[in-house]
Amino acid sequence: VPALSLMGATAIVRLAVLTHHAASLRQRIDPDSGLPNQLALAGRVPSDDDRYMIAAQIDEFDALKLALGARQSGELLRRLVERLQVATSVTTFYRTDERTLMWCTPLEISEIEPLMAGLKAIMRSPFEVAGQRLGVSLSLGIAAADNPAGASNAAHAASLARRTGKPWRLHTDNEGENAAQQFSLLGELEDALRDGDIR
Repeated sequence: VPALSLMGATAIVRLAVLTHHAASLRQRIDPDSGLPNQLALAGRVPSDDDRYMIAAQIDEFDALKLALGARQSGELLRRLVERLQVATSVTTFYRTDERTLMWCTPLEISEIEPLMAGLKAIMRSPFEVAGQRLGVSLSLGIAAADNPAGASNAAHAASLARRTGKPWRLHTDNEGENAAQQFSLLGELEDALRDGDIR
């Protein structure tokens, strides 16, 4: 009886561990696309070969999602990743937010420049999803992978590229300071208008 009890307790513990492990894996997967998510990116083991993080933000993603429906937007993301895998030879892509895909590269910046041009070129071919042909464009941002804020920096660079009409942008160290100054100025402007200091 003690042996049977011990075996039963061991089986229960093993089942609990497996269940916890499966739940942990599910938390790291984006449910719409099946891609690793922000949590998976944050928990990845850094590689010495990773020089840069690249963020690809899908332009007008809300409109694309509206045109396709929520269920088919995951299919569009999977098709997009397949095309990016061919162009970059990277196997693991992360969906860090609704419209942003991210990956790491060992390339030098001199090698990344022609890659960016190539990515813009392959995006000229439309995607066919659920019987619809859709044109998709990307805004791309690049940041150093050895920075703890590399993912945020790459996403911010992609946002700046989109706002300035550039195909891609490299994050620089002074951009965080520039962003802080802009928000500070906006706050000061509001105060100045309220106090009558500006006409």
